Amino acid sequence: MKKSKRKNNIIKDALKQARKESREAEIKTHGKPINHTKVQVSKKAYKRDKKVDLDNIDI
Repeated sequence: MKKSKRKNNIIKDALKQARKESREAEIKTHGKPINHTKVQVSKKAYKRDKKVDLDNIDI
């Protein structure tokens, strides 16, 4: 006899509902969805790939 997976579905459904409500509240407060996974690059950090125009440097 198979075990019932109803308990897992209840937990998943509750989690989905909580995430959906959180997302809707976030959109309501900020006016748009906010990406939490994107890393903000510091403007003060040293950037190695900064390009310098050597023709315009005064010596």
